[in-house]
Amino acid sequence: ASTAAGAATAWNPTTNANGSVVSLAVSGTTVYIGGNFKTIGGQTRNYAAAVCLVASCDGLGTAAGAATAWNPNPNNSNTVNAVAVSGSTVYIGGSFSSIGGVARNDIAVLCVTANCDGLGTAAGAAAAWSPNASGGMVSTVTVSGTTVILGGNFTTVGGQTRNNIAAVCLVANCDGASTAAGAVTAWNPNPSSSISAVTVSGTTVYIGGYFTTIGGQTRNRLAAVCLVANCDAASTAAGVATAWNPNLNSGVASLTVSDTTVYIGGNFTTVGGLTRNYVAAVCLVANCDAASTAAGAATAWNPNANSAINALTVSGSTIIVGGGFSTIGGQTRNGIAAVCLVANCDAAGTAAGAATAWNPNPSNGGVYAMAVSGSTVYIGGGFTTVGGQTRDYVAAVCLVANCDGASTAAGAPTAWNPNPMGTISAVTVSGGILYIGGSFTVLGISNQTYYASFPLPLAVTSTSPSSEQAGATSQDVIITGTGFTSDAVATFSGTGITVNSTTYNNATTVTANITVSSSAPIGVGNVTVTQTSGAGTGSNVFSVTGAVPTAPTIPTVSTTTGPANTVGSTLTMSAATGSTGDPTPTYTQQWYDCTIAPSGTTPASGCTPISGAIGTTYVLASTDVGEYVQVIVTASNTPGTGTGSASSTSVTPTTFIEGVAPDAPLPITLSSDTPRYGVTLNIAS
Repeated sequence: ASTAAGAATAWNPTTNANGSVVSLAVSGTTVYIGGNFKTIGGQTRNYAAAVCLVASCDGLGTAAGAATAWNPNPNNSNTVNAVAVSGSTVYIGGSFSSIGGVARNDIAVLCVTANCDGLGTAAGAAAAWSPNASGGMVSTVTVSGTTVILGGNFTTVGGQTRNNIAAVCLVANCDGASTAAGAVTAWNPNPSSSISAVTVSGTTVYIGGYFTTIGGQTRNRLAAVCLVANCDAASTAAGVATAWNPNLNSGVASLTVSDTTVYIGGNFTTVGGLTRNYVAAVCLVANCDAASTAAGAATAWNPNANSAINALTVSGSTIIVGGGFSTIGGQTRNGIAAVCLVANCDAAGTAAGAATAWNPNPSNGGVYAMAVSGSTVYIGGGFTTVGGQTRDYVAAVCLVANCDGASTAAGAPTAWNPNPMGTISAVTVSGGILYIGGSFTVLGISNQTYYASFPLPLAVTSTSPSSEQAGATSQDVIITGTGFTSDAVATFSGTGITVNSTTYNNATTVTANITVSSSAPIGVGNVTVTQTSGAGTGSNVFSVTGAVPTAPTIPTVSTTTGPANTVGSTLTMSAATGSTGDPTPTYTQQWYDCTIAPSGTTPASGCTPISGAIGTTYVLASTDVGEYVQVIVTASNTPGTGTGSASSTSVTPTTFIEGVAPDAPLPITLSSDTPRYGVTLNIAS
């Protein structure tokens, strides 16, 4: 379709839409959306819809970008806040009272395909599963096994009191207590106020929001609650808060668990009495930071943002945070920053909790959403410039230099520039496509209202392996990047590299089968992927190395001074020759003492290197008596600009070293001719 990087694809489901999109979930070739719209793709779809990413995603010939026949039709003029996809069912959370033609309050399961529940339910219709939340709205939906955890500000579920959070069986007996599908389990943490973030880790649920009590305990805004009894090995009952108690002074907007630490962002300024402005790390277990920090206490990690954090994600030893701040980690950073979780996370000596040099610097508005794909972060919000370049509300920023194969600096925006006219509040990457949602009405040059999709920018970032030897035949090289399509064709710069075939794997990898001629120039070069949409080049991502050295001719060893095989005599090896390679190999040697007669091209188990014996001659020493002496010659080179390619060895004949036996002593004589009692006898010299 020749869509340029940064331009909206032809996929345009929101023509004539009249409300915003606030939630997105991608499943296969379909995107499920929720919001406060009433039409989509020219069809009436109230607040929820399924839209084809590719033509005939539903097997019914529906065009890409058009709404499928799936039409839940929730009835209230309020936003659908949460959409989650699991298999052939979609979970919808919001403030509606009917959906799919039947009464469903605030939460429903909808069939993607007919009979998803084995009960003959039509596609798009609500399944029999009906938790029936009321008294507010559902804001978060988290699926964990055969249980779904609902969070929000509701007061009842299924006719039972469940304030702001509840666990509902997806299938009968999910809790081993004969609870019906769609009914709430006995699990009832009963928080005192709304829930905004939920993460399940094992059998523990980590919950963030604006509550001050939960699970029968005082827990301010953040808590760990057992999903099953004894989740903490402390006999805590299911639904009860564990002893873990960070104690925040204001709300949590986002949280993520990484190993034994939970990272939190929000509006708080203290954690456990310690000043932690808007972002913090809290130990899930004692000593999570190897600094004796107690479980539930904030670690020493303290980026100290000056305003709220809306989103965060952990990437290796770095955390990327987005929000409305202007300083964090001791540095001026507007709206987004990368902060070291451990010292020297960036190999530049940056302290833990300090902001790295990475600085996209969006202006005129904060960052509300972000998604990381490879070495690129896609950000959405209310900003209008990034890194001094005009980027309205959405941008792609390099996490590392040359993320796009176009020499873009780390922290700088790539050329990708959709240019929506309105705020971006949701960003999701799936299968090489970026999906965005917000309140924009024009995107690039097309009228795409509230949400759209883009191919990720075409770029080559790396190869594996990153080098091949001259003379290699039919070798597979995996090329990694973004924006690849099925018509991708790879080429390698320079002469002597033939691409036999290019195989499209997915949007981020293609495989090139190559042959490197024996005369190919040694050195580093570029790799380009060309397809209908354009071309992307990775600079200096692939090297041709020289030929591996062949085995040198086996040298001979002869005695050049002194008697053979005796201490003090000199052994001399013949000149090392016979190895070929490119560049020309160099030779080294090492002499060994061996307790057994050696053989082969590597030292035997009974051989030890003789310290300092690395020349072409060796003088036999007393320590060699009774030993065999061996010399091993190594030919090596360093092809091209890569690392040393290989070495090959050969072994000399072995020599047994003998000692010098003493002569027989002369007969002895005594100094007295007449031995008698009292006379001393002496042995003559």
